[in-house]
Amino acid sequence: MIPTAFHRGLRYALVAALAVLAGTPFAPAGATHDAAFADSTSAADSARVSDPKSIEIADRVMRVLGGRDHWDAVRGLEWTFEVARHDSRSGRDSVLTSRRHAWDKRTHWHRVSGTTPDGTAFLVMHKLGATQGSAWIDGKPVEGDDITTWLHRADSLWVHDGYLMFLPYKLRDPGVILKYGGIFREGDDLSDVLAVSFDHPAEPAGSGYEVYVNRATRRVDSVLIDPAPPRTIAGPSHEPPGTRKTPRLVLLYPWEQHGDLWFPVARFSPSEAAVDGSVGYFRNIELRSSFPAAEFSQP
Repeated sequence: MIPTAFHRGLRYALVAALAVLAGTPFAPAGATHDAAFADSTSAADSARVSDPKSIEIADRVMRVLGGRDHWDAVRGLEWTFEVARHDSRSGRDSVLTSRRHAWDKRTHWHRVSGTTPDGTAFLVMHKLGATQGSAWIDGKPVEGDDITTWLHRADSLWVHDGYLMFLPYKLRDPGVILKYGGIFREGDDLSDVLAVSFDHPAEPAGSGYEVYVNRATRRVDSVLIDPAPPRTIAGPSHEPPGTRKTPRLVLLYPWEQHGDLWFPVARFSPSEAAVDGSVGYFRNIELRSSFPAAEFSQP
C-alpha cells in the first residue's frame, strides 16, 4: 500500500516534474526554491570539488542514519526489490516484479535473481562495472555474446533496484561531487538541496541527481533524477539534442532501522504511479558481515 505520507508530497512532486520538463525552476504553488539562501561561489571554484556546505550536510545525513563507522563495518547487503500496485477495492497489493539482490560493498560483486517478463527465471553473478560474471536462464548457463548483455542488465538492475536505497550513504564516496543548491520550501517544510554529479564514469549513468535533505529529519526525503540543465549547478549539458532523459522525482519514505543503520522502505515516483499506480519497495533488508564463499560464484 502506498504510504500515506507520500500523498503530502504528491501535489508538489507532480508540479515539480512538469516545471523541470519546461526548463523552469522547481517552485510549485506554496513552495519556493530560494537561491538567496545558497552559498555564493567564486568563478574560480572548480566544478570538480564539493563545496564545504554540501559536505557538512552530507556528513550530517550520515550521522543521522547511523554513522560512517557503522556503514563501513557492513560487508554488504541483501534485499528484495518489489514493484507493487495497490487495489483500492480489495485493499490488497499485487506484486508486479520481485528481484533478490546481494551486494558485497568491498569487492563490488553482485548477485541478482528474478524472472523475465515472460516468467523465465534468471540469475546473474558479476562484478559491478566490469566484464566478470556468469548468468543462468531457466537453470542453464548463458554463453557467448549473450553473457555481455546479461552483465550489463545486472548492472542496470543494481542501480534501478537499490541505488536510491543507499544513495544517502554514498554522498561522500570518492568521485562524488556535491554542490549546494539552496533551500527548497513548501509551507513550513524546508529542505537543503544538493546537486550530485560524478567525476568518473563508473557511477550510475545520467546527468546526476538533486538530493533534498529535510531540515527537520536530517534525512533524504526525495531525489530528482537527471535534472534539466537549468537545475544543475555543475554546468550545462553536452548531450546531443533528443538524448536527454526525462527528469524524474522519487520520494523516499518511510524509513526503518536495520541493525545500527536506517533505510527507506519504499521509493515512490509520481510519474510511474500516474501510469499504473505502482510503488517500488525495499523488502527483507539484511546487513551482512560476511558472505558464503560460493555466494557470487555458484548458482
